[in-house]
Amino acid sequence: MLKKILILSFRNPFNYGAELQVFSLGKKLRMLGYDAEVLNLARPSFDIDAKPSKLLKMSYNDTFKARWKEKIRFCKRRLFWALNHKRSALKKRNSNEFHARYNCFTKHRYRNFDELYVADLGYTHYIVGSDQVWNFEYPFSLDPYFLSFVKNGKKIAYAASIGHSELPESQKEYYRKHLQSFDTISMRELQGSAIVSELLGKPVETMLDPTILITPEEWCEIFNIEDKPNDSIVVYLRSYRPYTIQLAKEMARRHGIKKIVYICSEVTYAFKDPEVDYRFDVSAPEFVSLFANASFVITNSFHGTAFAVNLGRRFFTVVNDRMKTSSRFYSLLEQTGLLDRICKEGTPLETVVDNTIRHEDVRAKTDALRAISIKFLQDALC
Repeated sequence: MLKKILILSFRNPFNYGAELQVFSLGKKLRMLGYDAEVLNLARPSFDIDAKPSKLLKMSYNDTFKARWKEKIRFCKRRLFWALNHKRSALKKRNSNEFHARYNCFTKHRYRNFDELYVADLGYTHYIVGSDQVWNFEYPFSLDPYFLSFVKNGKKIAYAASIGHSELPESQKEYYRKHLQSFDTISMRELQGSAIVSELLGKPVETMLDPTILITPEEWCEIFNIEDKPNDSIVVYLRSYRPYTIQLAKEMARRHGIKKIVYICSEVTYAFKDPEVDYRFDVSAPEFVSLFANASFVITNSFHGTAFAVNLGRRFFTVVNDRMKTSSRFYSLLEQTGLLDRICKEGTPLETVVDNTIRHEDVRAKTDALRAISIKFLQDALC
Protein backbone atom coordinates (compact mmCIF):
# COMPACT_ATOMS: atom_id res chain seq x y z
CA MET A 1 0.00 0.00 0.00
CA LEU A 2 1.26 3.47 -0.89
CA LYS A 3 2.34 5.34 2.24
CA LYS A 4 0.84 8.81 2.38
CA ILE A 5 2.36 11.00 5.07
CA LEU A 6 1.11 14.21 6.70
CA ILE A 7 3.62 16.35 8.62
CA LEU A 8 2.56 18.75 11.36
CA SER A 9 5.09 21.39 12.34
CA PHE A 10 5.62 25.16 12.37
CA ARG A 11 6.44 27.65 9.66
CA ASN A 12 7.34 31.27 10.36
CA PRO A 13 8.34 33.87 7.74
CA PHE A 14 10.39 35.66 10.42
CA ASN A 15 12.40 32.61 11.49
CA TYR A 16 14.74 30.91 9.02
CA GLY A 17 15.09 27.86 11.24
CA ALA A 18 11.34 27.24 11.32
CA GLU A 19 11.07 27.77 7.56
CA LEU A 20 13.90 25.39 6.73
CA GLN A 21 13.12 22.64 9.24
CA VAL A 22 9.50 22.32 8.04
CA PHE A 23 10.84 22.07 4.49
CA SER A 24 13.62 19.61 5.36
CA LEU A 25 11.59 16.75 6.81
CA GLY A 26 9.17 16.62 3.88
CA LYS A 27 11.98 17.00 1.38
CA LYS A 28 14.01 14.16 2.89
CA LEU A 29 10.99 11.87 2.98
CA ARG A 30 10.27 12.60 -0.69
CA MET A 31 13.94 11.94 -1.49
CA LEU A 32 13.49 8.56 0.18
CA GLY A 33 10.52 7.83 -2.07
CA TYR A 34 7.59 8.64 0.23
CA ASP A 35 4.53 10.74 -0.60
CA ALA A 36 4.75 13.45 2.07
CA GLU A 37 3.14 16.84 2.51
CA VAL A 38 2.93 19.43 5.28
CA LEU A 39 -0.32 20.41 6.97
CA ASN A 40 -1.24 23.95 5.93
CA LEU A 41 -2.41 25.11 9.35
CA ALA A 42 -2.88 28.67 10.61
CA ARG A 43 -1.17 28.98 13.99
CA PRO A 44 -3.23 30.64 16.75
CA SER A 45 -1.88 33.94 18.11
CA PHE A 46 0.51 34.18 15.17
CA ASP A 47 -1.15 33.91 11.74
CA ILE A 48 -3.57 36.73 11.01
CA ASP A 49 -6.11 34.37 9.41
CA ALA A 50 -6.15 31.95 12.36
CA LYS A 51 -9.47 31.47 14.13
CA PRO A 52 -9.82 30.52 17.81
CA SER A 53 -10.73 26.97 18.70
CA LYS A 54 -14.06 26.35 20.39
CA LEU A 55 -13.20 22.75 21.24
CA LEU A 56 -9.75 22.95 22.80
CA LYS A 57 -8.27 24.69 25.81
CA MET A 58 -4.71 25.26 26.89
CA SER A 59 -3.40 22.80 29.43
CA TYR A 60 -0.85 25.21 30.93
CA ASN A 61 -1.24 28.72 32.31
CA ASP A 62 -4.83 29.00 31.11
CA THR A 63 -5.75 31.97 33.28
CA PHE A 64 -7.54 35.23 32.59
CA LYS A 65 -4.31 37.14 33.18
CA ALA A 66 -2.28 34.90 30.86
CA ARG A 67 -4.87 35.16 28.09
CA TRP A 68 -4.88 38.94 28.25
CA LYS A 69 -1.09 39.08 28.28
CA GLU A 70 -1.06 36.99 25.13
CA LYS A 71 -3.65 39.23 23.48
CA ILE A 72 -1.47 42.24 24.29
CA ARG A 73 1.60 40.48 22.84
CA PHE A 74 -0.41 39.58 19.74
CA CYS A 75 -1.52 43.20 19.25
CA LYS A 76 2.00 44.52 19.81
CA ARG A 77 3.35 42.05 17.26
CA ARG A 78 0.76 43.18 14.72
CA LEU A 79 1.56 46.83 15.46
CA PHE A 80 5.29 46.25 14.97
CA TRP A 81 4.65 44.47 11.69
CA ALA A 82 2.34 47.28 10.55
CA LEU A 83 4.88 49.98 11.43
CA ASN A 84 7.49 48.00 9.51
CA HIS A 85 5.12 46.90 6.77
CA LYS A 86 7.68 46.99 3.96
CA ARG A 87 10.06 44.66 5.77
CA SER A 88 7.22 42.45 6.98
CA ALA A 89 5.81 42.18 3.47
CA LEU A 90 9.23 41.29 2.09
CA LYS A 91 9.72 38.54 4.66
CA LYS A 92 6.28 37.10 3.93
CA ARG A 93 6.81 37.30 0.16
CA ASN A 94 10.15 35.52 0.45
CA SER A 95 8.51 32.83 2.59
CA ASN A 96 5.59 32.30 0.22
CA GLU A 97 7.86 32.11 -2.84
CA PHE A 98 10.17 29.66 -1.07
CA HIS A 99 7.40 27.28 -0.04
CA ALA A 100 5.59 27.56 -3.38
CA ARG A 101 8.76 26.53 -5.20
CA TYR A 102 10.32 24.02 -2.83
CA ASN A 103 7.74 22.72 -0.34
CA CYS A 104 4.58 20.65 -0.55
CA PHE A 105 1.67 21.85 1.61
CA THR A 106 -1.89 20.55 1.72
CA LYS A 107 -4.10 22.44 -0.72
CA HIS A 108 -6.63 23.23 1.98
CA ARG A 109 -5.59 25.73 4.65
CA TYR A 110 -6.98 24.87 8.06
CA ARG A 111 -7.74 28.13 9.83
CA ASN A 112 -8.31 26.63 13.25
CA PHE A 113 -7.78 23.40 15.12
CA ASP A 114 -11.46 22.49 15.11
CA GLU A 115 -11.41 21.90 11.34
CA LEU A 116 -8.87 19.14 11.84
CA TYR A 117 -11.14 17.20 14.17
CA VAL A 118 -13.96 16.97 11.64
CA ALA A 119 -11.80 16.50 8.52
CA ASP A 120 -11.50 13.17 6.74
CA LEU A 121 -7.76 13.31 6.14
CA GLY A 122 -7.06 9.79 4.91
CA TYR A 123 -3.29 9.60 5.42
CA THR A 124 -1.56 6.37 6.41
CA HIS A 125 1.06 8.05 8.63
CA TYR A 126 1.11 11.27 10.62
CA ILE A 127 4.39 12.82 11.78
CA VAL A 128 4.70 15.67 14.26
CA GLY A 129 8.06 17.45 14.41
CA SER A 130 10.50 18.85 14.50
CA ASP A 131 10.91 22.17 16.31
CA GLN A 132 9.35 23.00 19.68
CA VAL A 133 5.99 21.41 18.91
CA TRP A 134 5.54 20.31 22.54
CA ASN A 135 6.57 23.52 24.31
CA PHE A 136 4.08 23.91 27.17
CA GLU A 137 4.44 27.71 27.20
CA TYR A 138 2.70 28.25 23.87
CA PRO A 139 -0.52 30.28 24.17
CA PHE A 140 -2.69 27.61 22.52
CA SER A 141 -3.68 24.01 23.06
CA LEU A 142 -1.03 21.42 22.29
CA ASP A 143 -3.63 18.70 21.68
CA PRO A 144 -3.33 18.82 17.86
CA TYR A 145 0.46 18.64 18.13
CA PHE A 146 0.00 15.38 20.00
CA LEU A 147 -1.98 14.30 16.89
CA SER A 148 -5.17 13.81 18.89
CA PHE A 149 -7.20 14.55 15.74
CA VAL A 150 -5.94 11.37 14.04
CA LYS A 151 -8.68 8.76 13.65
CA ASN A 152 -6.80 6.14 11.61
CA GLY A 153 -3.13 5.82 10.77
CA LYS A 154 0.18 5.55 12.59
CA LYS A 155 1.25 8.41 14.85
CA ILE A 156 4.95 9.26 14.82
CA ALA A 157 6.94 11.94 16.62
CA TYR A 158 10.17 12.76 14.81
CA ALA A 159 12.76 14.83 16.71
CA ALA A 160 10.00 16.59 18.65
CA SER A 161 11.10 19.22 21.14
CA ILE A 162 9.70 20.43 24.45
CA GLY A 163 12.19 23.28 24.38
CA HIS A 164 12.92 23.02 28.10
CA SER A 165 15.09 20.78 30.22
CA GLU A 166 12.27 20.17 32.73
CA LEU A 167 8.52 19.62 32.56
CA PRO A 168 6.25 21.28 35.17
CA GLU A 169 4.74 18.78 37.57
CA SER A 170 1.26 20.00 36.62
CA GLN A 171 1.85 18.97 32.99
CA LYS A 172 3.23 15.48 33.44
CA GLU A 173 -0.06 13.59 33.42
CA TYR A 174 -1.30 15.58 30.41
CA TYR A 175 1.86 14.75 28.46
CA ARG A 176 1.85 11.10 29.57
CA LYS A 177 -1.74 10.60 28.41
CA HIS A 178 -1.05 11.98 24.94
CA LEU A 179 2.38 10.37 24.51
CA GLN A 180 0.92 6.92 25.18
CA SER A 181 -1.15 7.23 22.00
CA PHE A 182 1.92 7.33 19.72
CA ASP A 183 3.21 4.36 17.77
CA THR A 184 6.78 5.71 17.68
CA ILE A 185 8.49 8.62 19.43
CA SER A 186 11.86 10.30 19.09
CA MET A 187 13.00 13.62 20.52
CA ARG A 188 15.42 16.24 19.26
CA GLU A 189 17.22 16.89 22.55
CA LEU A 190 18.80 14.47 24.99
CA GLN A 191 16.96 16.23 27.82
CA GLY A 192 13.65 15.81 26.02
CA SER A 193 14.30 12.10 25.54
CA ALA A 194 14.99 11.77 29.26
CA ILE A 195 11.73 13.54 30.15
CA VAL A 196 9.58 11.41 27.83
CA SER A 197 11.41 8.23 28.79
CA GLU A 198 10.61 8.85 32.46
CA LEU A 199 6.96 9.56 31.66
CA LEU A 200 6.53 6.42 29.56
CA GLY A 201 8.85 4.12 31.49
CA LYS A 202 10.80 3.07 28.38
CA PRO A 203 13.80 4.30 26.37
CA VAL A 204 13.18 7.14 23.92
CA GLU A 205 15.71 7.86 21.18
CA THR A 206 17.20 11.22 20.24
CA MET A 207 17.24 12.11 16.54
CA LEU A 208 18.74 14.90 14.46
CA ASP A 209 16.93 18.08 13.56
CA PRO A 210 15.45 17.68 10.04
CA THR A 211 17.83 20.30 8.60
CA ILE A 212 20.71 17.92 9.32
CA LEU A 213 19.00 15.00 7.59
CA ILE A 214 20.03 16.76 4.38
CA THR A 215 23.77 16.54 3.67
CA PRO A 216 25.84 19.63 2.77
CA GLU A 217 26.10 18.34 -0.81
CA GLU A 218 22.33 17.90 -1.01
CA TRP A 219 21.71 21.43 0.28
CA CYS A 220 23.99 22.84 -2.40
CA GLU A 221 22.24 20.80 -5.07
CA ILE A 222 18.72 21.71 -3.91
CA PHE A 223 19.43 25.46 -3.94
CA ASN A 224 22.08 25.50 -6.70
CA ILE A 225 24.70 26.89 -4.33
CA GLU A 226 28.11 27.46 -5.90
CA ASP A 227 31.31 26.89 -3.96
CA LYS A 228 32.37 30.52 -3.65
CA PRO A 229 33.89 31.29 -0.23
CA ASN A 230 32.85 34.86 0.59
CA ASP A 231 35.57 35.70 3.14
CA SER A 232 32.96 36.81 5.63
CA ILE A 233 31.70 36.21 9.13
CA VAL A 234 27.98 35.49 9.07
CA VAL A 235 26.11 36.59 12.18
CA TYR A 236 22.63 35.14 12.60
CA LEU A 237 20.63 36.17 15.67
CA ARG A 238 17.10 35.37 16.75
CA SER A 239 17.36 38.35 19.09
CA TYR A 240 19.90 41.13 18.85
CA ARG A 241 22.68 41.05 21.42
CA PRO A 242 25.53 43.63 21.20
CA TYR A 243 28.07 41.11 22.49
CA THR A 244 27.65 38.90 19.43
CA ILE A 245 28.62 41.76 17.11
CA GLN A 246 31.64 42.49 19.28
CA LEU A 247 32.62 38.82 19.14
CA ALA A 248 32.26 38.82 15.35
CA LYS A 249 34.58 41.82 15.10
CA GLU A 250 37.10 40.10 17.36
CA MET A 251 37.09 36.94 15.24
CA ALA A 252 37.38 39.04 12.06
CA ARG A 253 40.46 40.74 13.52
CA ARG A 254 42.06 37.47 14.62
CA HIS A 255 41.49 35.67 11.31
CA GLY A 256 41.90 38.57 8.93
CA ILE A 257 38.33 38.27 7.66
CA LYS A 258 37.24 41.35 5.76
CA LYS A 259 33.45 41.33 5.97
CA ILE A 260 30.74 40.81 8.59
CA VAL A 261 27.22 39.98 7.36
CA TYR A 262 24.44 40.25 9.93
CA ILE A 263 21.31 38.26 8.96
CA CYS A 264 18.47 39.73 10.98
CA SER A 265 15.07 38.13 11.52
CA GLU A 266 13.71 41.03 13.58
CA VAL A 267 11.89 43.35 11.17
CA THR A 268 11.39 45.91 13.94
CA TYR A 269 15.08 46.37 14.66
CA ALA A 270 17.04 49.02 12.75
CA PHE A 271 20.74 48.17 13.02
CA LYS A 272 23.45 50.61 12.00
CA ASP A 273 27.16 49.86 12.06
CA PRO A 274 29.54 50.90 9.26
CA GLU A 275 31.58 47.73 9.79
CA VAL A 276 28.62 45.39 9.38
CA ASP A 277 26.54 44.51 6.31
CA TYR A 278 23.02 44.37 7.76
CA ARG A 279 20.61 42.06 5.88
CA PHE A 280 16.91 41.61 6.67
CA ASP A 281 15.96 40.72 3.08
CA VAL A 282 17.61 37.30 2.88
CA SER A 283 15.50 34.43 1.45
CA ALA A 284 15.72 30.90 2.87
CA PRO A 285 17.90 29.60 -0.03
CA GLU A 286 20.19 32.63 0.28
CA PHE A 287 20.43 32.01 4.04
CA VAL A 288 21.81 28.52 3.39
CA SER A 289 24.12 29.88 0.68
CA LEU A 290 25.59 32.51 3.02
CA PHE A 291 26.24 29.85 5.65
CA ALA A 292 27.70 27.39 3.13
CA ASN A 293 30.31 29.91 1.96
CA ALA A 294 31.03 31.70 5.24
CA SER A 295 34.48 31.69 6.80
CA PHE A 296 33.00 31.90 10.30
CA VAL A 297 29.53 31.92 11.90
CA ILE A 298 28.41 33.67 15.08
CA THR A 299 24.89 32.79 16.26
CA ASN A 300 22.55 32.57 19.23
CA SER A 301 20.05 30.49 17.26
CA PHE A 302 19.61 26.73 17.46
CA HIS A 303 19.18 26.39 13.71
CA GLY A 304 22.05 28.77 13.11
CA THR A 305 24.11 26.31 15.15
CA ALA A 306 22.66 23.32 13.27
CA PHE A 307 23.57 24.75 9.87
CA ALA A 308 27.07 25.73 11.03
CA VAL A 309 27.66 22.18 12.27
CA ASN A 310 26.12 20.47 9.24
CA LEU A 311 27.85 22.67 6.67
CA GLY A 312 31.23 22.38 8.37
CA ARG A 313 31.71 26.01 9.33
CA ARG A 314 33.91 27.43 12.05
CA PHE A 315 31.50 28.98 14.54
CA PHE A 316 30.56 30.11 18.01
CA THR A 317 27.14 29.70 19.62
CA VAL A 318 26.56 32.47 22.14
CA VAL A 319 24.37 31.66 25.14
CA ASN A 320 23.34 33.60 28.22
CA ASP A 321 21.69 32.81 31.54
CA ARG A 322 18.34 34.24 30.45
CA MET A 323 17.85 31.63 27.72
CA LYS A 324 15.11 29.22 28.76
CA THR A 325 15.75 26.85 25.86
CA SER A 326 19.55 26.59 25.79
CA SER A 327 19.36 22.82 26.33
CA ARG A 328 18.84 22.58 22.55
CA PHE A 329 22.35 23.87 21.88
CA TYR A 330 24.06 21.71 24.45
CA SER A 331 22.33 18.56 23.20
CA LEU A 332 23.38 18.99 19.56
CA LEU A 333 26.91 20.10 20.38
CA GLU A 334 27.39 17.27 22.87
CA GLN A 335 26.37 14.73 20.23
CA THR A 336 28.80 16.18 17.69
CA GLY A 337 31.70 16.76 20.10
CA LEU A 338 31.57 20.55 19.79
CA LEU A 339 30.72 21.77 23.28
CA ASP A 340 33.80 24.00 23.21
CA ARG A 341 32.08 26.09 20.52
CA ILE A 342 29.71 27.51 23.15
CA CYS A 343 30.67 31.02 24.20
CA LYS A 344 29.07 32.48 27.30
CA GLU A 345 27.84 36.00 26.66
CA GLY A 346 29.99 38.52 28.48
CA THR A 347 33.19 36.46 28.33
CA PRO A 348 36.06 38.95 27.83
CA LEU A 349 36.79 38.89 24.11
CA GLU A 350 40.52 38.51 24.52
CA THR A 351 40.00 35.33 26.58
CA VAL A 352 37.67 33.57 24.12
CA VAL A 353 39.45 30.37 23.06
CA ASP A 354 38.96 29.53 19.37
CA ASN A 355 40.21 25.96 19.05
CA THR A 356 40.60 24.37 15.65
CA ILE A 357 37.59 22.28 14.66
CA ARG A 358 38.41 18.83 13.31
CA HIS A 359 35.81 18.97 10.56
CA GLU A 360 36.52 15.42 9.37
CA ASP A 361 35.65 14.06 12.82
CA VAL A 362 32.51 16.22 13.06
CA ARG A 363 31.40 15.08 9.59
CA ALA A 364 31.91 11.43 10.54
CA LYS A 365 29.82 11.85 13.70
CA THR A 366 27.13 13.79 11.83
CA ASP A 367 26.97 11.18 9.05
CA ALA A 368 26.58 8.41 11.62
CA LEU A 369 23.80 10.29 13.45
CA ARG A 370 22.14 11.07 10.12
CA ALA A 371 22.11 7.39 9.15
CA ILE A 372 20.53 6.47 12.51
CA SER A 373 17.88 9.19 12.11
CA ILE A 374 16.98 8.12 8.57
CA LYS A 375 16.72 4.48 9.66
CA PHE A 376 14.41 5.55 12.51
CA LEU A 377 12.11 7.21 10.00
CA GLN A 378 12.15 4.23 7.64
CA ASP A 379 11.43 1.79 10.45
CA ALA A 380 8.64 4.01 11.82
CA LEU A 381 7.04 4.17 8.39
CA CYS A 382 7.04 0.39 7.85
